[in-house]
Amino acid sequence: VLAGDELHSLSEDLLVDGEVFLAYYISKQDGLTTVRAIDPKEVVGIVSDPADRRSKWFYRRRWVVGGEMRELFYPDWRAAMMGELDDLPEGTLPDGARRAAQEQEQTDVLVHHTAPRRKGGLRGWPLMTAGVPWVAEHQRFRQNRTTVASAVAMFVNKVKAKAGSRG
Repeated sequence: VLAGDELHSLSEDLLVDGEVFLAYYISKQDGLTTVRAIDPKEVVGIVSDPADRRSKWFYRRRWVVGGEMRELFYPDWRAAMMGELDDLPEGTLPDGARRAAQEQEQTDVLVHHTAPRRKGGLRGWPLMTAGVPWVAEHQRFRQNRTTVASAVAMFVNKVKAKAGSRG
């Protein structure tokens, strides 16, 4: 995911989706870490601290594998490192919710969410949306220019002048 040839596609994903979710699978035995990108369309919800909604705790991921719907809750790396996930209030996660770390006993899982353009929410907006007002204004300019050009073309002036061949 972080190789030189993959960073370009990761950048494109950020431009189009507006956010990137990187999952870190950390081996408890030797500390070896595997990094994978999660499709932002698979993240269907973010569980945050009720007192501070900017403090994210978990990412709810739902996806299909082999015709079977899967759902896991991935902890936010910052919340895990700060110890915020140690004593969660009752009802933070739905009943029967499975955490990603429960899938493999010897592996910790953390997610890093990058969303540079947040407009009042926790999810990101595509970077390309910054150009939308310019595109709309440019389109309006072209339409006005066409209207003026067609209005000018509607008028024809016939002028008779007495002149010779040079006139």
